[in-house]
Amino acid sequence: MVELERGIKGNKRKRHEKTSKQKPLNEGEEAQLDGLDAVLMPQEACMEARISDPALFLHLVFLPAFLYHLERRLVGHEFVLHCKENLPFLKTYLSSENISMEDILEALTAKSCTLKLSYDRLEYIGDAVLKLAQTDALLNSTQLRDWVSCLHEGHLTALRSALGSNSRLNNAAVSMSIDKFIMLVPLGRGMWLPSTLQSEIRVPGEETQQKINTANYNLSVKVCADVIEAIIGLIFIKFGFSDAIKVVEGLQVSLETDTKDIAPRNRDYRGSSKIREHAKLFLGRQTFNDESLLVEALTHPSCLHKDVPSYQKLEWVGDAVLCLMVREFIFREYPQHTVGRLNLIEITLVCNESLAYLSVNGGLHRCISHENLSLPHRIRDFSEDISGKEQQSLWGTEPPKALADVVESLLGAAHIDGGYEAGQSAAAYVLRPMLTKVQRNLESSSSALAMMHPKQLMYEICGQTLKTRIWKEHEFTSKHPGALVYQGSNFVEPNAHGDGLVCQVTCCGVQLLAVLDSRHHVARNRACALIGAVFKDPLGKMTLDLKRWFARNADVNNARPRVRQRENN
Repeated sequence: MVELERGIKGNKRKRHEKTSKQKPLNEGEEAQLDGLDAVLMPQEACMEARISDPALFLHLVFLPAFLYHLERRLVGHEFVLHCKENLPFLKTYLSSENISMEDILEALTAKSCTLKLSYDRLEYIGDAVLKLAQTDALLNSTQLRDWVSCLHEGHLTALRSALGSNSRLNNAAVSMSIDKFIMLVPLGRGMWLPSTLQSEIRVPGEETQQKINTANYNLSVKVCADVIEAIIGLIFIKFGFSDAIKVVEGLQVSLETDTKDIAPRNRDYRGSSKIREHAKLFLGRQTFNDESLLVEALTHPSCLHKDVPSYQKLEWVGDAVLCLMVREFIFREYPQHTVGRLNLIEITLVCNESLAYLSVNGGLHRCISHENLSLPHRIRDFSEDISGKEQQSLWGTEPPKALADVVESLLGAAHIDGGYEAGQSAAAYVLRPMLTKVQRNLESSSSALAMMHPKQLMYEICGQTLKTRIWKEHEFTSKHPGALVYQGSNFVEPNAHGDGLVCQVTCCGVQLLAVLDSRHHVARNRACALIGAVFKDPLGKMTLDLKRWFARNADVNNARPRVRQRENN
């Protein structure tokens, strides 16, 4: 006890001597605690508070996002300055009050940024604008106009596709330095860096370092082409078609044109006045400057020895007219829809079944001049199929292509005769019954799905997961012995010597459904519609029938190896 007291007194004396020898503290210095010595502690025993202030910590969490969006606005501002200095054909439009900075950023932002807005919708409408602009350029080209009218529709389409190819649009973006302002790097909070900066990251356990260089982020040809189309689409939406044409010419993705004579006037064929009046009534136009275009629009390619050319060139023009009219309508009508949804509506409106339905209802099938012996029989069958039916019943029909072609050719004739406004007005008038029905049905999700084209609907639901293939009936029977096919409203066994057509739907190589019909187009549409019915009503009758079909096919497939084994024995 006495020794302990002496030890305590000795320690007190040492601490007193130590503190008496310490230097006086300056401002900002801290004094050591008496009686404590510095000891190294293991790192695992301590928790480091990097930022003790919670408010400051939350501000730093949002700092990358804030700087990311600030950088986007600066890029948009630099793009406007670049256009003012180097691209005078865009200067007037981008400086206008009609275009906001958000519109410009939308046209320059790729989908890879994973933001709410991207150029996707503007590119969708800009593609249609460019399609019609290049159609007019080919028709009015000073070098190509004389022989464009002699080409087949397929050759004209290939020529237009080459004129608006991704490589040409990419070259335009690179040559005008537009590609430098395209934003496609997403905001990654863990590895975010401002553009033009480079950083190195050392991976634990590895000697190599991973470099992150946002300045060298690769741009694809497709992205550059999409941005060009998005800029064209933005100008069209804000200012109209004529101003969009000026931008197309300024971007040098068109041809030198001469608009003094949009079509030669050396035609002296007039045809029946009754047919011409019926065609004008179908288009909703009272007058036509060149009525010989109406006769040409109703002349089938089978009329080889007539002085009147066939409707192939006008059909090619009308395809572009119809595409732009439909896309502009659904773009403005449904601003919240994605491009996938817009595509679904567009295909429903412009597919062969819908256009043929409008053609028969408008009486155009009685005005077609042709020398095809099978065409009247096929037109009559289609007319009987659609008599008194709703639009969703069209997917079980196979209309003659000529019925849809004459609708597009008449729209092309209206465009050539009266210009852009006349063509768009005629297209809106012709499609008015279909547009009204689409608007009404889209208010109800079930009705909207019912009227959508089944093939496109299946693609939107399943993507590339499901595949369709057309078989001849006897080939399908030999390849899949014992398998049932759907015909009419029941599953039946196909005929080994039949001449029908079977549409097979597979998922990752596994057969889901097979539909038998005499027409491959109908078989494919019915197969897609039945698959869509399963997704819409998992507990419905079609789903139960498919379960029984799966069970039957499973029994057949399981029994087949045993039969072969007994045969080998």
